[in-house]
Amino acid sequence: VIGCNACDKPISSGFAYACTKCRYVLHKACAQLPPTFNDPSIYHHPLTLSDMKNKDSRSRQCDVCRIRKTPGVFSYIFIKDNKYTFAACIDCCVTRIALKAEADAIKEEAKIKVQHEGHPHHTLSLQLRPAAF
Repeated sequence: VIGCNACDKPISSGFAYACTKCRYVLHKACAQLPPTFNDPSIYHHPLTLSDMKNKDSRSRQCDVCRIRKTPGVFSYIFIKDNKYTFAACIDCCVTRIALKAEADAIKEEAKIKVQHEGHPHHTLSLQLRPAAF
């Protein structure tokens, strides 16, 4: 079983991105993680996605769940003055990222559906192509 280089979990089903030359493999979801993450409930500064290579051993422990991670797995980190300050593993962040994506999708949907006083009986939906009429 091949493990994901981002989360160290097995890739057993679903889509994955891979480099067949060096056997570097990522779950599709891991490959599509945002490069930065900002959630004040986790940390009061924006965090940057890092593979945690070349980081000291203390930084490999998640500051949220306190679980020590395998070298090379991804975490969201904050570095100030070239010093490690905070790390949150992707397991701790992925739920918050999904909730933010869902909230953003709801906000986006609100932009394409409107109630208009000229047609109060139904919601109007933005039509992106003339053939929809």
